Amino acid sequence: MEKRELEEAVSFILSGICFFELDDKLYKIIPATQEMHQLAEFYVKKQTRNLRFQQMMTRDQAKQRLHDLGIWTNSDDAHLKEAEKELEKYKINLFESRLNSKAVNSLRSRIKGLKVLIEESTETKNSFDSLTIEGFTESSIDQFVLALRIVDVAQDCHVYTHSDVYDSSSKILQEAASAWSSSFSHLFSSLREISRKEPWKSFWNAGGKSGPFDIPTSSLNALQRVIMAYSKMYDNAFQSPDCPPEDVFEDDDMFDGWMLKEQEKMKKSREKKSVDKAIDQKGNEVFVMADTKSDANRIFDINEHNERMRLKNKQAEVKERGQVEDMELSDVKLELRKQMMEELKNSRRGG
Repeated sequence: MEKRELEEAVSFILSGICFFELDDKLYKIIPATQEMHQLAEFYVKKQTRNLRFQQMMTRDQAKQRLHDLGIWTNSDDAHLKEAEKELEKYKINLFESRLNSKAVNSLRSRIKGLKVLIEESTETKNSFDSLTIEGFTESSIDQFVLALRIVDVAQDCHVYTHSDVYDSSSKILQEAASAWSSSFSHLFSSLREISRKEPWKSFWNAGGKSGPFDIPTSSLNALQRVIMAYSKMYDNAFQSPDCPPEDVFEDDDMFDGWMLKEQEKMKKSREKKSVDKAIDQKGNEVFVMADTKSDANRIFDINEHNERMRLKNKQAEVKERGQVEDMELSDVKLELRKQMMEELKNSRRGG
C-alpha cells in the first residue's frame, strides 16, 4: 500500500467512523456500543419469535440437507481439513526453503492454489447458512445495530431508533450497509500489512497495552480487534529468542510458516516434559509402552529429528539381525567408542 493509502486506512481504523452521502445529505456510521448490541439482541429475538420458523432450517439441518443433495458431504469435509493441514505444511516448507528460490516459487504456486480451493470449498460448505435460523438471526442483529449507528450529520441526530428500525424507510440503511461493507472488506485483507507499517506502528507503540483506541475494548469493531491481535503477534515474534529475519515478517505465508514451526517445537517440548515427568526417569534412552498405534506415533514424534533417525536405524538393524543385545548395536558401539576416546584424551591431558 502507498503512504497515502496507509494514512487513510489508519484514520478509518482509529476513528471507527464511516461517512457516506445520499440525496445530497451527509451521514456517518459511528462505533457501536454494547448497549446497542444488547438492544438489537432483545428486539431481534422478539421479532423472530413471531416468525414461522417451520420453513427455516437449523445449521445442523442445513448440513444434513447439503449432504443429502450431494453438495457438501462428510467426505468433502474431510478433504477440506486435509487441504488446511496441507496448506500449513507448505507454509512451513516455504519458511524452511526461503533461501532456495526455485523451491520458493514452486511452494508459492501450491499455496496459492490451495487457498483458492479452501475459499471455494468454504463457500460451498456455508452456502445454505443464510437460510438457517441462526444465520438469519445473526444477520438481523448486525443490521439492527448498523441502523442504530447511523447519524444525520447536519441534524446531529440518529436516523433510526430502536422502535422504528423495522418501520422506517430502508433506503438509508441499505446505503449505509454498502458504504460500511465496502470500507470494511477492502481493509480487512490488508490489516497485516497495515499493522507492520507507519503510521499504525507509531500509534500502537504510543498506546501501550490497551492500544491506541479511546473506547472500551468491548466496543471495538472487528477491524480494530484484529489489527491489535496482529500487532501483538508481531511484537511477540520480535521478542522471541528465535526471531526470524526481517524479510520473513514482510511475507505473510513465510511468517505463518515460522509461527507454525515454533508452535510445533513448543508442543513437542511440552509433551516431552510431560512424558519425562510421568515416567520420572532419565537417561539416553527411555522406553515407554503405548496402548495404541496413535499413542505410539505421538511418543515417537516427541523425539528430535536425529533421534528419530537413530531409532529407525536401530529398528532396521534389529529386524535384519534378529535378536541383538543392546551393547552389540552399531549406534551403541559408536557411542562407547566416542566415550573411550574422550577418556583417553582426558587421561593424556592429566598426565
